[in-house]
Amino acid sequence: MSLIIRQATLEDFAPIHKLLTAAGLSTNGLGDHIHNYLAVENPNESKLVGTVGLETYQEHERLYGLMRSLVLENSALQAKMGMELLRLFFAYAETKELSALYLFTKSTGLDLFIHMGFSTIEAEALPACIRQSPSYLAYAGQEIIPMVHVYKSTTYPHSPVDIVGN
Repeated sequence: MSLIIRQATLEDFAPIHKLLTAAGLSTNGLGDHIHNYLAVENPNESKLVGTVGLETYQEHERLYGLMRSLVLENSALQAKMGMELLRLFFAYAETKELSALYLFTKSTGLDLFIHMGFSTIEAEALPACIRQSPSYLAYAGQEIIPMVHVYKSTTYPHSPVDIVGN
């Protein structure tokens, strides 16, 4: 089966909403961030079979990302296509020049995301913009584990280096 992974458009709102609802995930904030979702399309059936989203928030001149709603419709797709979708999503997120990327997971996804460079974080340590996001508010009171991946700047010029031994 050949699938296409592409950036979502406004026309993808309804199919993505349907995928999220069927998976029991929150759709809060979807309309505001649809342009930062990736869509997995089955061209043979002309339908979406998966998605993952990125919400971006700015606070104190820093841009933060929040990974949302990784869903693949068919369990046969989940292993190989899930890893490919994550790889493309993280590459896409890096192009946004984020200071950090956050996500919320249940204990079942913890080891996978640690392997991918994330670490757990206390909810109180999340930036206020992430704590006030529709996603965070939708899952408040549930047992979720906040995680973070901090990006290191690769832009030049870097800040000055201390000189030792004048």
